[in-house]
Amino acid sequence: SKGWRMDNVVIDPELEKYLLWPEFWTPKKVVEDYISDRYAFALSRQNRPRDPESKLFQREVIEDYCLADGGARPDGSIRPALSCWDVSIGIPKKGTQLYEQYAAAGIEFARTVIAIDTAATVPKAGTDPDYTVLELWGLDKNTYTRIILDLIRFRTQSPSRFKRILGQWITAYDPDFVVFESNAMARWSAVDIEESLGIVVTKSELRGTKVEEIESFRDLAEHGMLLIPWAQDGRTRPRMNIFVEELV
Repeated sequence: SKGWRMDNVVIDPELEKYLLWPEFWTPKKVVEDYISDRYAFALSRQNRPRDPESKLFQREVIEDYCLADGGARPDGSIRPALSCWDVSIGIPKKGTQLYEQYAAAGIEFARTVIAIDTAATVPKAGTDPDYTVLELWGLDKNTYTRIILDLIRFRTQSPSRFKRILGQWITAYDPDFVVFESNAMARWSAVDIEESLGIVVTKSELRGTKVEEIESFRDLAEHGMLLIPWAQDGRTRPRMNIFVEELV
């Protein structure tokens, strides 16, 4: 709606029938508020905690563009059918079914990244701590498509358990980068992780607001540049559904 002007808008008089207090919020006032700031409009007029156009990652976007299940996108292009990776196997080796699956899709990785969101909150009595999440991402060097390859979500209050799990992932996947969500770094010692696991830790901060980040991520998805493994193998969908549900 940016760039709209009220003198270019035709207001349907029928709108007044749907307003609770037309004597205070006239059709013109409501439309003007929406045009000037959709986010504020959603908060004040619709009692919604987030912008319905920006901050919701619609399930339809994921189903139409992102799920790597061999189906067709709205533009007719075909999504590959991919299975998630598994830390017990590590990097798929040539000749294995998993390797051939990605090779058949024409996917070659320019780099892989382990992304970490730690939850070092101190739980209250009788409650569990929040989830810590590890995700393995690959960047296809031919199309620059982002592919989430594996993820694990667990609750722990133990730094040693966290380091043990992260160490298993690093050994299995040998990533090019290990990235921490920066706000969590105050709670977890980056120096301790680097020294004990022998890795370089990269801190990542939001470049813009959360709404802007989600809009950018959704743009990638709608241009076919985000893939979520979704093959029918009994393992992939239950694991990746954690990520799908987090998005929506």
